Amino acid sequence: MPAVHARDLAPAAGLTPAVSGWRVDGPHARLFAARVLPAGWYEVTLRAADQSAGRKRVEVVFPAAGRPVAREAFAWTAACYERFVLNLPRPASGVRVDVWDAAGTLSLAGFRVRKLSTLAAVGRSVRAKLHLLRTHHCLGPASLRGVKLVLRGDWRRFGRKLLGGLADARTMLPGEVRSAECGVQSKKPGSALCTP
Repeated sequence: MPAVHARDLAPAAGLTPAVSGWRVDGPHARLFAARVLPAGWYEVTLRAADQSAGRKRVEVVFPAAGRPVAREAFAWTAACYERFVLNLPRPASGVRVDVWDAAGTLSLAGFRVRKLSTLAAVGRSVRAKLHLLRTHHCLGPASLRGVKLVLRGDWRRFGRKLLGGLADARTMLPGEVRSAECGVQSKKPGSALCTP
């Protein structure tokens, strides 16, 4: 399946084309790419920048009939770079980008949504979870709990905890590891890693 790129996004409201992106005409801007995205794992790369001072908010939404399939929100000041993986439990009718409080020229040149195989998603999850556990100094206790889950045959819970590394690695890293410019506003409460 071909990826969705910044060039596929059409301005839906609050934007007019400019040389290096879009000129923002109001407090809220929306871009949309209509493309059927089947259920599965997706990697989203978001690189946003504008010329105004102050805090802005961007939201990446995967709409479908009724309610959105998935949604991620970020705040930034001058520039934002995020790369994350998410699971669409059901098909989406496209991808929408909503931007609040931007001014001047908005650039989303680095935007991309591409489908990942399940194997690639699991591989990224394992790497992200190991990095997260090492960062928080609780690799030993968490590994012991993981071995216990496997020995009990609780594969579903083991899989949920492992794949949780895809989101946890973004929302729970210490501030010095994360980009100073871009903050994550997670819709899910964080889980404590080292508690039983």
